[in-house]
Amino acid sequence: MIEAAFPVARWTVIVPFYNEHVLLPVTLHSLTAQSRQTRIIPVDNGSNDGSGALAEATCRHLGLDHLLVTDHRPGKVFALD
Repeated sequence: MIEAAFPVARWTVIVPFYNEHVLLPVTLHSLTAQSRQTRIIPVDNGSNDGSGALAEATCRHLGLDHLLVTDHRPGKVFALD
């Protein structure tokens, strides 16, 4: 089989967010449905609504391989940098 010769690739997914307390858990939970091994890098872009702590807690609760990054410079460009 071709699948046996080529193992499934591991993906890294960057999830930039700013004050996404409501939608962030839904987004992170949806990543658990992926069939590939995935590493999640949630990037808190200076949230002031507790989204950073929520991202960490949600990733831990879901057993996601993750690395929370905080960047206080405003804007999506910096969150993805």
